[in-house]
Amino acid sequence: MHRRDAADGARPARAADYPSVLARVLTQAQTGTTQTSATASPFAVNDFLAGSSSITGQAATEIRQDHRAGVTFTGGFTPAPDAELALPLASGKGFWLIGFLIQHGTYSSPAGFRAKSWPDGNQVATPRPAVVHHESDTFITTYTAIDPLRSANGTVALDGFFGWPLTATAS
Repeated sequence: MHRRDAADGARPARAADYPSVLARVLTQAQTGTTQTSATASPFAVNDFLAGSSSITGQAATEIRQDHRAGVTFTGGFTPAPDAELALPLASGKGFWLIGFLIQHGTYSSPAGFRAKSWPDGNQVATPRPAVVHHESDTFITTYTAIDPLRSANGTVALDGFFGWPLTATAS
C-alpha cells in the first residue's frame, strides 16, 4: 500500500493524523463552499458535509445572512492537544475515531452592530458594549467518525459532534 502524507489530501497514515486532516476539511466546509470527494477526502461527503443541514449548508446560509447586514464571519479549526482517540470496532473492521478540535470564529462589523444576536442567529457575546465591531469565539469540539479498515479503501464517515464554548469576547 502506497503511503502518502495527510497534507496532500490522501488518507491519513494513522489515527493521530485525523485531527489535522479533519481540521482542514471542516475549515474548508465552514466557508460554505460545496464539498466534493476531493476536498473532503478521506471523509465521506455525507449529511455532515453536504445538504442544507450540513456544516457546509449552514455556513453558506449564515454567511449570506451576515453579509446582507454588513457583517463578516471567518472561522476555522485546529487540533487540540492530545487530539485523537481510536477505538477498534467490535467487528474488527475499522475504528471509531474521536477527534478533539479547537474551533475559532470571528465576526466583524466595521459600521458597528447593536443587536443581541448576529444576523445568522448566533448570540453576541456578553458582556458586550452598546456597539459591537468585533467578536471572537473559541469552542472545544469533538467529532466522531467510523473509519473502515485501510484494506477496504473506504471513506471515513463523520457521525457525531459536540461543542463547548471556551471564550467569547465582544468589543
